[in-house]
Amino acid sequence: MADRVWGAYQRDWARPLWDSDLSEWHKLEAEINEAGWKYLPIGILLVTHNAYWAQAHTKVALDGCRLTVALARHRLKHGAYPQTLDALVPEFLAELPIDRYSGKPFLYKLTDGKPLLYAAGVDQDDDGGEPMTPNNGPWPGDGWQDKPPAERPSGDWIIWPPRRD
Repeated sequence: MADRVWGAYQRDWARPLWDSDLSEWHKLEAEINEAGWKYLPIGILLVTHNAYWAQAHTKVALDGCRLTVALARHRLKHGAYPQTLDALVPEFLAELPIDRYSGKPFLYKLTDGKPLLYAAGVDQDDDGGEPMTPNNGPWPGDGWQDKPPAERPSGDWIIWPPRRD
């Protein structure tokens, strides 16, 4: 059993977030629950699976910060924000980071000269820059990561400008 759990753990951590498959984890968790959690080290591995989601969430935040700094540098140098994120490469970034939720580039809009930079969020789709509500996550442990993308909290993760609510 320990080898099966460790193998599932390694396979899942090697996958990008947008390609995660929790079905194997659900089967293993059911088996461990039926056994009465007598395999405590295995149970600990299952619980730490949330670290996978926290890591991806943190990477989205860090990549969003890198993009925000590049946007600010572009504005300082050229007097305006770029029309697209592609304009940041290679002058301000070597390459554009990928949104770890969707597997696609971060989303960006310029409206009246003001930028809106966002990630697709845990539902993995573009909600047009509509933010997630404060009550629907997306931190690991909130229960959404066990649901398919269509059933996860809707809304995008707004990176810039910061929300003021």
